Amino acid sequence: MPYIIVIDKMGAIKEINIKEYKEEDLYKKANFKSAEGFTLQTVWTGLSTGSSVGKENVSVSVAVYGKKAGKAGQENKYEFPPPIDSVLFFGGCVLVAKSETEDSAICDLRISSWNKIYDTLMGGFEDISSSPLGEREEEEEDLEEEEEDIDPNLIGKNGYVRDGFVVDDEDVDLVESEEEEESEEEVKPKKKPKRKPAEKAEKKKKSDKEKEKEKDKKKKSIEKEDLSMDISIAAITENYLDCSSELVEEEYI
Repeated sequence: MPYIIVIDKMGAIKEINIKEYKEEDLYKKANFKSAEGFTLQTVWTGLSTGSSVGKENVSVSVAVYGKKAGKAGQENKYEFPPPIDSVLFFGGCVLVAKSETEDSAICDLRISSWNKIYDTLMGGFEDISSSPLGEREEEEEDLEEEEEDIDPNLIGKNGYVRDGFVVDDEDVDLVESEEEEESEEEVKPKKKPKRKPAEKAEKKKKSDKEKEKEKDKKKKSIEKEDLSMDISIAAITENYLDCSSELVEEEYI
């Protein structure tokens, strides 16, 4: 009565104890109605029994049975180790452990044993303490211990230690305000002198008088031009109408 493992389409793992092992009936354990398409997919060999199925001095292999065709929504969500890590299965899958001796007897495959085999087939897991992430965590722990020894009075509002290089926002605002005051004292824009209302009125009055004078000058010059033109026209007319020089009395005998 060996144990086998069934992985349903949701990726859940369960172990089943079967009374009699028949390869042709494994599809029923995966909850299929027919054996069509349910075949052997791959075999992992050379597994150590001491870390896999729990028996001493026995080398085993693990076979995977499943279907590669099926309806949409029936895809198996379990992540299998290579070389079937990129293969899409449908419905349930069955895992069976066999002895690699001459008799090829079926061995018990329990969930605890499969988890160890799975870790081996996936390449194992790196020791966190020896990884860069583990070293970083150790450094952070050391920094936390150092922070515990710091005087709370030396810690500023922003959480940094007052060591002359990092200052609080309040100190920065104070320095900036002092610099602004100094710059305002050093550079002050010259203001234009304000004119008194009387001066403005007097200046306006003078400008109005000058404008009037210019208008009078222009008017007089125009009148003179008109007068000289009239005189010229009158002289021409008078000479034209004066015919006395042409009229001479004739003497009668």
